[in-house]
Amino acid sequence: MSSHKRLSVGWIAVALIAVASVGCGSSGPELAPVKGVVTLEGEPLEGAVVLFQPNDGGKPATGLTDASGGFVLTTLEEGDGAQVGVNSVSVTKELPSTSSADVEEGEISDVELGTPPRYASPQLSGLTVDVQQGMEPVTLELTWE
Repeated sequence: MSSHKRLSVGWIAVALIAVASVGCGSSGPELAPVKGVVTLEGEPLEGAVVLFQPNDGGKPATGLTDASGGFVLTTLEEGDGAQVGVNSVSVTKELPSTSSADVEEGEISDVELGTPPRYASPQLSGLTVDVQQGMEPVTLELTWE
């Protein structure tokens, strides 16, 4: 094999290793585990969707509250948390449709919320959380007022 061919093969190997190592590193924003509890008027809120939207842009994290109001956030993989930094938060719970006629006819009617409407938008909820590594569980206390 000529020295020119050996040199080309060597550079190709270096390039392949470099490309492979890029895929192994953390290619996204820094995430931190986030768990917490949601209450509405002091009572645990079950079945609500919690959304953390990074203020600096990026993929939102979501979680679903359990019977005790507890949630764990996921961005990319189950339980991996939310993007580090300030996040605007929304909490929504949709109530089941009470109109069987709408369900039978396949119509979509207005969604009835089991949470105050102001909490449905991360930009308007007034809820923010500064996500950091090693943070304590978050408590989100919602009120109808």
